[in-house]
Amino acid sequence: VNDPTVNKSQTDTSKMTKAEIAAMKRKEREEKKALREAEKALREAEKLAKREKKQREAQLKKANKASKSERKYKKSDGAKKKKDEASNSDDEPAIVVSGTGRPRSLSDPNLTIGLDENGLMHVEGPPDWVGAYSPESRKIRIERFLAKRNHRVWVKKVKYDVRKNFADSRLRVKGRFVKKEDEMLMRDLMSLT
Repeated sequence: VNDPTVNKSQTDTSKMTKAEIAAMKRKEREEKKALREAEKALREAEKLAKREKKQREAQLKKANKASKSERKYKKSDGAKKKKDEASNSDDEPAIVVSGTGRPRSLSDPNLTIGLDENGLMHVEGPPDWVGAYSPESRKIRIERFLAKRNHRVWVKKVKYDVRKNFADSRLRVKGRFVKKEDEMLMRDLMSLT
């Protein structure tokens, strides 16, 4: 009975009194009931968490829709304001801060966009600009390109020597691997010559 390898449910009940057996069974039932209740509480908590997650996602979707509609409204409203400002202040040129290196839409007032006789888009800007980029913006872009180019890795590195050894030992025809069945045949033919 005192052997730790023997399970409680497998203990010899012939040496126990009826009261001890009843107490043991009652204790087992209580443990099972507590376990079932804990599992039920866990399932309910998971359901509640899922429900809350769905509600958050729904609220987020609503907020995104509202912000999109606000942006559309502001865009159309902003376009009207820009037209009004442009008509009101023809003597003042519009100043847009550039040189941040970020992509800019073609609606920049510093740029004039048109189609040439071949139907190709032609972008004209201030005299010191290159295409649609100010000197500062172009400098930032070129620096980013050069920094990326300097970090490129040109040296071929073998990760797994086993794979390289296996590839080196396989038979090739015009640089391509030969199938296993054909490889055996080719080796036999080569050994005959």
